[in-house]
Amino acid sequence: MIVGVFLCYAFYLPFDHWTYLRFLLPAVPLILIVSSGCALALMRRLNSPSSKALAIALILVVLAWRWDVAATRGFQPIQPHDRRFALVGEFARDQLPAKAVVFTIIHSGSLRYYSSRLTVRWDWLAPEELDTALNFFRARGYHPYFLIEDWERAQFVDRFRGHSAVAALDWPPFAIYEGGTNAAIFDPDQREAFVAGGIVSTMKINYPPR
Repeated sequence: MIVGVFLCYAFYLPFDHWTYLRFLLPAVPLILIVSSGCALALMRRLNSPSSKALAIALILVVLAWRWDVAATRGFQPIQPHDRRFALVGEFARDQLPAKAVVFTIIHSGSLRYYSSRLTVRWDWLAPEELDTALNFFRARGYHPYFLIEDWERAQFVDRFRGHSAVAALDWPPFAIYEGGTNAAIFDPDQREAFVAGGIVSTMKINYPPR
């Protein structure tokens, strides 16, 4: 089981942040069981009290070291703004049309889960394919949206600059979430009206926390 989980991600996309260890979570319970069994077997093999005390001290030192590493690398309780995934998803469920398609990255899974709206990873599109993708979904009755967090905005603009007029994100968003991390939903169909002098109103995503 453990080996199988590790092999599933041996050839997965590389990520440079410790939080992606969550992919290995299915193997963690068995790893803990095996580790505990090894520790107990070691204690049974040690005869003298001093050896057992040394082994316990070594285990405690390792635990303290790993806890310090986890704390310095950002391990912390869930923050209030981490609920943005659920809040934005619930907003999309209530405010976006049933045949909406949302181009997004980090919200691609959570939005689909909470709103049942179709999602597209825009970072998997070639720079010249954005308008093609938008027209593809429009022709099939879908209304496209962009859901972009602040840290993703520069990536989106740089990726599609020179290939699509909507790449600039130069019109007000359809809705915005403001918290520890901000997120905005853009309706590309509103850009033309805004450029022509129209007014685009922005909704606030501020569902009360549960």
